[in-house]
Amino acid sequence: MTPRHLFILNSLDDPKPTMTTTRLIRASLSMGFQTFLAPFESIEIFEDGSLHMEAVSPLGPSESPAALLEDVRTLTKSRIRVRKEDRVFLRTNPARIANPSNHRAALELLSVAESRGLNVLNSARGLLKASSKLYLELIPDEYRLPQRIVQSKASALEAFDALGDELIIKPLEGSRGVGVLPLHRTMDGLGAFLELALSTGPALLQPRLRGAKDVRVVLLDGEPFTHEGDPVAIERIPMEGEHRANLHQGGKALPTSLTPAQRRAIEGIAPRLRQDGLRLVGLDFLGDHILELNVFAPGGLRPFETLHSVELGVLLLKKMI
Repeated sequence: MTPRHLFILNSLDDPKPTMTTTRLIRASLSMGFQTFLAPFESIEIFEDGSLHMEAVSPLGPSESPAALLEDVRTLTKSRIRVRKEDRVFLRTNPARIANPSNHRAALELLSVAESRGLNVLNSARGLLKASSKLYLELIPDEYRLPQRIVQSKASALEAFDALGDELIIKPLEGSRGVGVLPLHRTMDGLGAFLELALSTGPALLQPRLRGAKDVRVVLLDGEPFTHEGDPVAIERIPMEGEHRANLHQGGKALPTSLTPAQRRAIEGIAPRLRQDGLRLVGLDFLGDHILELNVFAPGGLRPFETLHSVELGVLLLKKMI
């Protein structure tokens, strides 16, 4: 029986025309797969062990990403029973979810289905393991920036002695640069600032490396995803006056290539990614060191497509399946 493609989303309103998720959905439809979109909160397991969800099924890729998403909003959800041969594309972003416990429950439900043979990309079990920046601790020190994970102001202040006079503090969970802030040992009100940053939970501290090149590369199965032999990678330049290079924070994308040290780092972490079923990953470098791994609905196609006048959705989906 031909597999169907099921895309699990935050909500049916969540995808935007520029997102990699939208590109994959259109690619699936253009390749002739019966394609369903479902919010994660609709996932259920019945008494016979079967997995069900409330989903819509667009008829085709539409004339544009925006037109497809408009079409999706007019469709009525219906309950579907997931078949073992189906492919589930888990494209949620917990940083934009109001109730994280509901999302974790959905991952656990999919993890059960995965243990029974369902193909989930990225693996729900792997995403549970990599649900926060704590996952960076599983990466060998030689490949990533030095870091300290703190829960107290005293430990955060001590980090300046270990990591340098300028640091970056970020929440353990989040994306798009939200909550990522620069610190300096001599800044006014540092103690109060740290208390506020830690009031919502533990935080990660890393050195602030001024002038180091910020690079996003898309990985597939532990290797750079390539187009005509070139890795799908971009350099991200912060806008003037901004310390974050994230494109959602106004950063600018430029063409780039990977350094030998970056390629060694990718080879070094590949076994861990494969072991945990994290097939599609957005890997961020600062200089030659890994800064972050983006495993929930990773993106990075659109800026590369724009810079090189290509479309990558179908190519990526073909390699994923």
